[in-house]
Amino acid sequence: MKLGEFGTIEAAPSGYTLIKGVELLRLDRELSGFTVPTDSGAIRSEGTEAALELAPTLRYDRVRDTFTRIDDGTVFRDNRKGAYVAAGEEELEPGWRTGVGFRNFRAVLSDPLIREPFIRVFIWTFLFAAAIVLVSFLTGGSLTRALVVAVAFFVIATAWSWTRWRRRLQELDKAPRRGPV
Repeated sequence: MKLGEFGTIEAAPSGYTLIKGVELLRLDRELSGFTVPTDSGAIRSEGTEAALELAPTLRYDRVRDTFTRIDDGTVFRDNRKGAYVAAGEEELEPGWRTGVGFRNFRAVLSDPLIREPFIRVFIWTFLFAAAIVLVSFLTGGSLTRALVVAVAFFVIATAWSWTRWRRRLQELDKAPRRGPV
């Protein structure tokens, strides 16, 4: 086998064929479903240039509906909030979608860690949208055009604020909690 300057295969040894281009892409699709069993897991292709041995890190118990980490025996149980959690609050990621009803809206109204930043951002977004309408109207733009621009800005700013708020919620979820939850 002859390797190029960057470690790519340039020539195959006698008796082997070097596959390139479209033919290689077709073969990649075929190989992506091919698995070689091993004692600890399986070997699967990762693209056209590498294969990895994959080994499980968790074992699922159907009877108890739990996951157990193989290397240290930590048990994760369904918390009925969309995740499996260990006794020490460690959570398996990514979890799954679960219905929360109005819980998020109640949190905006009742939890000061969420309510205060949300209100600040909401007021800022509303005032900035109003300022755009005013500036557009005062500079000769039509009121219709000004309202369209303001609504567009309000939607974009709200989406941006929402992502910041969600990031904050995720940080709070990962932070150690004090007192009863």
